[in-house]
Amino acid sequence: MTGDDTVPGAGTVLAVRGSVLDLGFAPGDLPAVNEAAEIAWDMTPEPLVAHRVRGVAPRDTGACVAAESLGLAAGTLAAGP
Repeated sequence: MTGDDTVPGAGTVLAVRGSVLDLGFAPGDLPAVNEAAEIAWDMTPEPLVAHRVRGVAPRDTGACVAAESLGLAAGTLAAGP
């Protein structure tokens, strides 16, 4: 699944490799380079902020986080800008 079609602007965590994430979004919802996506998950009370740093495919992007991502799983929702 690439993006969450039920939540406008929302994407999905596709892969986690330490502080580097691959995020998927629906067409037209992909954040611009240097924009951030917020990822709400149950490991912290505050959302994890992932900054887009590169394109992977037309609907997928690479992002970096500056916080602990241990426990973050593929399939977690990511809200775009």
